[in-house]
Amino acid sequence: MKKLLGIVVLGLLLVGCDNNPLNSYFGNTVSRVEKCMKNTSSKLVSEEIIKNRCIKQIQEKLYEDVSYGEASVYGKGSYTSNPRLQGDIKNTSDDKIITSFVVLFFHTKDYGVNLKEDCSKENHKECEKILFKQKFNDQWIEPGKTESFVMKLIEENVGKISPIKKLIIFDKNLVSKSQSKDGVLSNWSWNITSEVGLVIK
Repeated sequence: MKKLLGIVVLGLLLVGCDNNPLNSYFGNTVSRVEKCMKNTSSKLVSEEIIKNRCIKQIQEKLYEDVSYGEASVYGKGSYTSNPRLQGDIKNTSDDKIITSFVVLFFHTKDYGVNLKEDCSKENHKECEKILFKQKFNDQWIEPGKTESFVMKLIEENVGKISPIKKLIIFDKNLVSKSQSKDGVLSNWSWNITSEVGLVIK
């Protein structure tokens, strides 16, 4: 019993150490991914497939703020027929690797016919909002690195809770924060959420 207790105490003392041998067995660590890949190596299956499989088994949600992003939206118009949000995500952490993230895009429909009384370009109180949601898997964004993403603003990516299910977004109807003036409100925004990843240990 004393021997078992000693092992547990030793394990707890090592938790904060980067060279902790327990990192290969517990937690969402890079060491565990490497061990998993070594144990699952195959002459028939590519290393990339094995790596992705191991990452999905071991990765966990990252609760701290680990990313920063910039993006532009392109509605249907003379320059493109495929509405999309296009941008970059940067890993701002020192010891985390981002392996998956979700992008949310919100658009307020303040134009067109049959708008509610308190819905206009100057008043969004009763306007309907459409939510797009897309998950980006199989990522590998190391600390300080930046990766690009493209989110298609199509029906397939409309969120389940969105009150509007079908809407073609035209470029002429989009108003960004930099374009809002004379009382006209910005009618779109976006953010990165639900980052998942590994700890470098």
